[in-house]
Amino acid sequence: MTSAQPPTVLIVEDNPITRKLVRVTLEAAGYGVLEAQDGRTAIELMGRHLPDLVLQDLILPDLDGFELVKRLRALARGAEVPILAFSGFVGKSEQDWILQQGFSDFLCKPVEPSQLVHAVGAYLPMAEPGQEQPGHGHRILVAHDDPIQLKLLRIHLEQVGFRVTTAGDGAEALEQARRSPPDAIVSDVLMPRLDGFRLCQAVRADQELAHVPVILVSAAYTEEEDQRLAQAVGASAFVLLTPDLRHVVESLLANLREATPRPALPAEALGEQYTHRVVHQLERQADLNVELARRLTSLESELGILAGLAQAVVGTSSIETVLNWLLQRCTAGAGVSRGAAYLVEGDGQLALRAQLGYPEGDERPLQELFGHPDLLQRVIAAGEPMALSSEQAGADQVGDLLLRAKARSMLIAPLVLGAERLGALVMASEDRDLGEEWVAFIKVVGIQVGQAIGLARAHAQLRASEERLAFLAEASSVLAETLDYETTLTNLAHLAVPFLADWCLVNVVMADGSLRPLAAAHVDPARVEWVRRLQRDYSPDPNASDAILEAVLSGRSVFLPDVPESLLVAYARDVQHPEIIRQLGARSAIAVPLVARGRTLAAMVLVLAESGRRYTRADLVLAEDLARRAALAIDNARLYGEAQAAVRARDDFLSVAAHELKTPVTALRGFAQLAVRQVDGQGSVDPARVQQALHVIDQQSAKLARLVAHLLDRSRIEAGKLELDRQVTDLTSLVEGVVAAAQLSISRHTLVVQAPPSLPSLVDPLRLEQVVANLVDNAVKFSPAGGQIDIELSTPDAGTVRLAVRDRGLGIPPEHRAHVFDRYYQAHARGHAGGMGLGLYISRQIVHLHGGELAAEFPPDGGTRFVVTLPIPPSAVPASVQEPAAA
Repeated sequence: MTSAQPPTVLIVEDNPITRKLVRVTLEAAGYGVLEAQDGRTAIELMGRHLPDLVLQDLILPDLDGFELVKRLRALARGAEVPILAFSGFVGKSEQDWILQQGFSDFLCKPVEPSQLVHAVGAYLPMAEPGQEQPGHGHRILVAHDDPIQLKLLRIHLEQVGFRVTTAGDGAEALEQARRSPPDAIVSDVLMPRLDGFRLCQAVRADQELAHVPVILVSAAYTEEEDQRLAQAVGASAFVLLTPDLRHVVESLLANLREATPRPALPAEALGEQYTHRVVHQLERQADLNVELARRLTSLESELGILAGLAQAVVGTSSIETVLNWLLQRCTAGAGVSRGAAYLVEGDGQLALRAQLGYPEGDERPLQELFGHPDLLQRVIAAGEPMALSSEQAGADQVGDLLLRAKARSMLIAPLVLGAERLGALVMASEDRDLGEEWVAFIKVVGIQVGQAIGLARAHAQLRASEERLAFLAEASSVLAETLDYETTLTNLAHLAVPFLADWCLVNVVMADGSLRPLAAAHVDPARVEWVRRLQRDYSPDPNASDAILEAVLSGRSVFLPDVPESLLVAYARDVQHPEIIRQLGARSAIAVPLVARGRTLAAMVLVLAESGRRYTRADLVLAEDLARRAALAIDNARLYGEAQAAVRARDDFLSVAAHELKTPVTALRGFAQLAVRQVDGQGSVDPARVQQALHVIDQQSAKLARLVAHLLDRSRIEAGKLELDRQVTDLTSLVEGVVAAAQLSISRHTLVVQAPPSLPSLVDPLRLEQVVANLVDNAVKFSPAGGQIDIELSTPDAGTVRLAVRDRGLGIPPEHRAHVFDRYYQAHARGHAGGMGLGLYISRQIVHLHGGELAAEFPPDGGTRFVVTLPIPPSAVPASVQEPAAA
């Protein structure tokens, strides 16, 4: 390589895991990497960035692999780029056919990282920056009957700088050399028609070629007798053919520099020595082929397992199914009789999840790996497989384990997913030692099984997410069907069963903090009555010490993945309480509040029982999401109800206001017209009638002014603009003045005032006068039969003033008492009394601005008492008006 930039490899692979593995491996070796997940991307990348080598999968999502290699070769300079087919195991004949379609070589999946680097390095050897090409200017003839080795020799020697021509056997090489003598010849020793030894003799016998260095190579090992035979035939060197071709390059460079021809013995002089060494080379090659065949069989078995593993993963999401299938294939492929698989559970402990070949029933010894679980933990922590054999039996732990397991050898491999340790795989043999190839293979299996587990988890999570999203979508639709909150909560209970719970309780939170049972559901309709009985007879008591209830009412969920017996006993109300829960089979539970705008509206209890499931954090998140949606639906229903009520109240108010305003206006107009007729009449004016008309006009104008003032005060209160002008005021005089004015306008009521001679306080006299007038007017209106109205002013203590107004009239029905201070509210039908329902509302707001309280009391003998309590800071009253007792 003449460029200072590292060689670039284009990876064409649709499997992201394989693509990442290859990329990381090659980048770690110093190569630059381009990635394409399909054929079209590969064509685009190769057109823009000509790589030095292409590693291409044969099966791609958009293009056939053979069509893609044709297109890549057709690109500018594409014919010069080595393209390696990268696929699963195929036979020798298929590989030969693949190479004929335009590929430079074939790599079989899965490939070890070190083997991958060697294979790529044969085409793209890494060169140090500034490294020269020592073979530059020399022409080399390479003879080899193996087309793959021949191609590797040519590519590697060209990258070192040599110009290379090739021949498929010795006879073809001799013909080419005679036509155009090379600077050196590299020849395999075993070839058809003319082997390397005979080729070397022929070269030395030819006067035109006798000076050419000949390097003999062999893929098998070379012995001293082989070296002697090579010298006898005139070879310059006899070297071992290694993947990096280091010995070949070194021998070429050394002999090119020396350029010393070596004499060759006549063919008849070699005789038996030649025959013996050739036969020996053939025997070694045969032995090597046998070993390769054995290794090939092993690889076929391993690849079959890996291919089947992929199919097993695709065919099922059950980890146990995958593990059992894997144990069966691994034990059969390795020729072993027993195996086991362990997975790390949520609590960090190892659990036996599959086994083969061990006695059924009592799996406790196997669960603990025959008393040595620490070996499993050690392998998992290290992330590397461990081989235990009879040769290690002298070690106490290994010997004891093999003895107890009745095994001659054992392999323990970690199941890994990236940096995550998932468990361990164990294989044991009774009668053989598992070879190194199975150690490497079981490591790959551990990675593949880890990926299978990760894939199964991802599928399960994806499926669960889809189901949860579909459930929430359905829940949102159902919860939106009605604006009646009780129907909404009932629908909620039935939504949760059976998707999220085996049985469910929903309780409404009342104003006093208690829970009112509302809805119950059970996966078994026959057991719904049990749930209802539990809900009815054992509803949580807010007055008792109940941590779960406290958490729910405070807006926090309660998560109980396991319901212990101790919890049932702790919360039992009586002996039957825990028994009912046991009958229902509570195994796992979640209690979630339904909270909207900071207020807990209801509580939902979800329980798993018959299904045998156990709640997880994901279930808690789903339950809380469902509760939020339900709370929003309930709050919307409540707000809708309040809005409807507000609209009704507004309409009622407008109707009442129109009526109340119309009455004084009508009176005003009538008596004004009467007064006008009296003044404009032809006869004499009746002063009494004019005076009566003007008196009515004055009364109705005052009433109209009060109504308008109420409306203005309501607007100021809601805008937060109602302000007080505090002054030191004698409350006794203020109350007596209001009562005296009211007494003038009524005839059937007697207003009785009880008050101290003087009671100074710092108040807004106009606003407080408005309060007293409203309370007196309210007492008059709601005692239509007349009678006595008591107004009492007192000081219960030095810092408090108390004003009470008591009537003995209609009273307020119990169902209306909570609303007497609501705006626009009228406790009785309009026929009993007029007004717009603002007097008590405004009065209470004025009292609150003074820092006091206005409350309603309902005496047992009838009527209503309204009580105003005002604080009086002593410092607010001048010393001259304070009573001596306050000094």
